[in-house]
Amino acid sequence: MAAGKSYLGLDRNVTNLISWLLPFMGLIAIFAEKEDKNVKYHGWQSTAWAVVWFVGSTVLSVISAGLLGCITPFLFIINIIAAIKVYKNEDFRLPVLADFAETQSNK
Repeated sequence: MAAGKSYLGLDRNVTNLISWLLPFMGLIAIFAEKEDKNVKYHGWQSTAWAVVWFVGSTVLSVISAGLLGCITPFLFIINIIAAIKVYKNEDFRLPVLADFAETQSNK
């Protein structure tokens, strides 16, 4: 593969953007990407973020549907910020999840 290209044949930043906007693509990146650790890293981090978002939303919906409505836009904004930063080839690290993603992508 050419430098900066991912398993999709796209530039690294575009593949990372897709991983953040469509979390299932992050999951695919984890297993499909063989060479680019940056793509795997963002695949792991976006997938971990999607799991945290899902679990958090589920717990909050049990507690209070009104509270969920207040927090969901905040979580979506974090996703959009992450997508923009990785598209610009800037580093984006979520606390705790970034360390997990880095460990997993280096295996």
